[in-house]
Amino acid sequence: MIIKLTQHKDFVLQLLLLLCFSILNVVTVVKADQVEVVRLDYNNYDELTESKTVFIKFFAPWCGHCKRMAKDWKRLAELWDESDVGLVAEVDCTDNAREGGNILCNHFGIESFPTLKYGDPSDLDEYIGQRSLQELSTFAEEHLVPLCSPTHLKLCDDKALSYMKNYLDLSIEELHKLIRLEEEKLKESKEKFDATVEELTKEYEVAEEEKRLTIKEVSNGDLYLMKQIILKKQIYTRTADREIDDGDEIYNEL
Repeated sequence: MIIKLTQHKDFVLQLLLLLCFSILNVVTVVKADQVEVVRLDYNNYDELTESKTVFIKFFAPWCGHCKRMAKDWKRLAELWDESDVGLVAEVDCTDNAREGGNILCNHFGIESFPTLKYGDPSDLDEYIGQRSLQELSTFAEEHLVPLCSPTHLKLCDDKALSYMKNYLDLSIEELHKLIRLEEEKLKESKEKFDATVEELTKEYEVAEEEKRLTIKEVSNGDLYLMKQIILKKQIYTRTADREIDDGDEIYNEL
């Protein structure tokens, strides 16, 4: 009787533990579904990545490989959602808005999808490892760590500290002035780029129209007729030793 009671208690305990694990898994899944992956673009990149070590997926919505890893990337982002050190985010390279993700993809030289990059937001390295959730999570744990920055000066070597001191000694007003100058450079560069693209687009459209008209002109001309005559002459040359039909006017003229 005592043995049966003990076995019954063990069974109930196992059942309760299984129930707890099931509830925990459900809560984790629900939480993961509620977390959205941070979407970076040219406009918010500096603000959202400031003082963070990042792990970024550059993707295109139509990309099959991107779609397949989307679920695992979202789970990884959930794991780092409340981190003060690391940021797991993504960039849509088809976002062609004025300050969209496409500008970031061009800046970082993205040529295929998905491309994963990590590290210092201003100097990203490319991730070339496996893309399962386990592999990505292990890599993130090892690499999404504090880097030398104004908020982590203790991690800086003497050379980095010396360089940073040039700006640390400036007032906020002086820093704002320098920032405006640099941002003006970026603005001018983008305006120049846009103007060049617009001009090249016009030249392309003109060249394409000229090409279309030339094709139409040649197609309506005697090109096909001349090719037919050449073919006729070639056939005649190969059969010159045979008797030619008197009714074949072309052969008679030859």
